[in-house]
Amino acid sequence: RRHGGAEAGVKIDLPYSNFAYDQNGIPWPVNQSVYVDYMIYDLRGYHAIAQEELLAMFRENQEPDGRVRGFADWGVYTPSMLYAVSRNFALSQDRAALESLLPYTLKAMDWCLQEIQRTAGRPDTARGLVWAPLNDGTGEGAWAFTQAYIYAGLDAFGRVLNEIGHPRAAECQAAAAGFRRSVDQAFGAATMRSPLVQLRDHTWSPYVPCEALTPRRLLEQWYAADVDTGATHLLRLEALPSQGVLADALINDHEDNLFLNGWGMANEPVYNPLSTAYLLRDDPQAVIRGFYSFMACGFSHRALEPVEHRWYWGQYFGPPSTDGAWFDIYRHMLIREMADDALFLAQATPRKWLENGKQISVQNAPCYFGKLSFTISSHVDEGRIQADITMPGSRPPRSLFLRLRHPQAKPIQSVTVNGAPWADFNPEKEWIVIPNPDQRQYTVTAHY
Repeated sequence: RRHGGAEAGVKIDLPYSNFAYDQNGIPWPVNQSVYVDYMIYDLRGYHAIAQEELLAMFRENQEPDGRVRGFADWGVYTPSMLYAVSRNFALSQDRAALESLLPYTLKAMDWCLQEIQRTAGRPDTARGLVWAPLNDGTGEGAWAFTQAYIYAGLDAFGRVLNEIGHPRAAECQAAAAGFRRSVDQAFGAATMRSPLVQLRDHTWSPYVPCEALTPRRLLEQWYAADVDTGATHLLRLEALPSQGVLADALINDHEDNLFLNGWGMANEPVYNPLSTAYLLRDDPQAVIRGFYSFMACGFSHRALEPVEHRWYWGQYFGPPSTDGAWFDIYRHMLIREMADDALFLAQATPRKWLENGKQISVQNAPCYFGKLSFTISSHVDEGRIQADITMPGSRPPRSLFLRLRHPQAKPIQSVTVNGAPWADFNPEKEWIVIPNPDQRQYTVTAHY
């Protein structure tokens, strides 16, 4: 809802849901900037809408020191703007839009850098982390959710600054790398101090706490500190590696303990971090399980719209960030840009989607390399699956990965690319690799 002003779009109301929460202003910047503007608008190609809303958030919510305020004053609000602005530019490549957002985003970056520096001299293992409230009533702390967004925001924005040749690019990228080391040290130490937790099979696992200096669960304070906005977001936003002791501990505890009691995806689907962690671990079956679980608990099956609190509290209808979080998983099952400038197509599609005669089709999808289209057609009764790919025209990725998940999990026997035999494929991983793809059109056929 717009309220006039000296120029169009200066004053906009962006309520989280028309059924609940505050209806005025922009009370939830992280939900709006990341889960709506990036995950709904930018991933679908509506970059101008996202840019307008990001600009409105800065104008309405940013303080003179660069901090972005909102309801309950979450610590993630400021770095989430760095993250969303960076994703907007990566997907749109709209330099004019970036320039309009850049002064505000640099101020937000400065706030993050100042907060990191503020704790650099702490005598404990949380030095170099950012102290801020997590959510309602939690108080300040070195919350994992905040650290995850600080790292992801600085890392993504540093890449943007480097791409446009900004003089502060190196500073931002160095801060992101140093901050990731601080996160690894702090939460590794916190895990060593914490009691073990028991898993469903009665084995015991390390516990990674949601606050770096509190080596235990905090469910009695606010359950979402451990669950919805808990430490598993360190994996989703790559502040911790997706493989390793801490990653295994986070995922096992989240699956076996924290999805119970109506918590997690069953309550606030927007914050579900596990499917993205599984994508980073390249575990397609786990991604698919999360994808369909989200459809079961994140949407009303009568009104056919996104919800919160499907079973345990009164349902809130229509929160767009639920839709955004689900679409983010769906999109990255089909198209995922990787950190080394590789492009991964059809990484985690269900096997039934490629039963004989079926197709997977994506048209004009924005990605970091430009607009992308592809169609995967199944002819498995004839022993083949074919992918027709129109590559982005802006710039090529360093490598192209294509996964073809045969409906009966049969291994690939041979591959042709544009009619010629192709040797770069892995039957176990079910993928075909094209290094340095320099053609606009590819026809890739896997034979079984």
